[in-house]
Amino acid sequence: MPPLLHLLKHAFVFLFLSYGWCALLYTMKILNWNVRGLGDDDKCSLVRDVITSCCPSVVCLQETKLPSLFLFKLRSFLPASYKDHVAMPSDGTAGGILVAWDSSYVLGQLVAAHRYHVTVRMSSTTSANSFLLTVVYAPCSGNDRAVFYEAVSSVATGAGLPWIVLGDFNMYRFAHEKSRGQINWNLMELFNGWAREHGLDDIQIDNRMFTWSNKISSPTLVRLDRILVNAAWNLSFLHTSASCVPATTSDHTPILVQLQAEMTRSRLFRVQNHWLQMEESRNIIQDCWSRGTRYISSSASLINFKMRRVWAALR
Repeated sequence: MPPLLHLLKHAFVFLFLSYGWCALLYTMKILNWNVRGLGDDDKCSLVRDVITSCCPSVVCLQETKLPSLFLFKLRSFLPASYKDHVAMPSDGTAGGILVAWDSSYVLGQLVAAHRYHVTVRMSSTTSANSFLLTVVYAPCSGNDRAVFYEAVSSVATGAGLPWIVLGDFNMYRFAHEKSRGQINWNLMELFNGWAREHGLDDIQIDNRMFTWSNKISSPTLVRLDRILVNAAWNLSFLHTSASCVPATTSDHTPILVQLQAEMTRSRLFRVQNHWLQMEESRNIIQDCWSRGTRYISSSASLINFKMRRVWAALR
């Protein structure tokens, strides 16, 4: 028997018998960014560089200003590993939302697509963890706010799952989140009332107060982009953090969300001896084991990740 297959056979048994004795972590990154248009090729290259440097499992972009998406256009700003996506086209050059993911780490199922939001159910390929992701691009006009909140609220009935709502809300929640100028108290309270209604709490951004600038000599700075999560999220993902990423291609700042959770326990998985004798099974195992992994620092978690990837492929 080849050494790798022999190792795998014994490692599967060890891992699942030992699973209750150690905390194996599920780790993931989500990149959120209002890119303010993807029509320019040079800008697409810069967006691609930011995505590559962050290595997220999921990419959430707002204001793409793309009425349609062709493969060659996607490849201009998305690295090749993000083969799967859902998108809400722009209305001419206004709006546009895109959610893309690396299917080696997570699988997405579209729940709803609306002018102001795209909601996807995300399921890990290496654990039983799943959650609801809503990416928003809220209207600037106060007159359209009711439509926006109603549209996002329509998916909240399925939010018994952990739910994360992120994107460009085009509004702040608190007066200190705007550096200068008049405060719109009515729209601010409408936003806060909606968040309270659905039990949504902020994930604080560690390294920056504001996420948008009008980029003039004496700029107005506002926190328009944010991450909100429900109670089920806080129970499932005890370690969620967010930080801004340097970028110069938009007046909005990219936000990188990092989350960790203990992997949900699964029933015992047993390696079948005949799998190790079948060439097709051996090829699957070799492929799953040799494929790269990212941002997994713990050796135990790395082995667990690869084991579960093999498990998912052989089931």
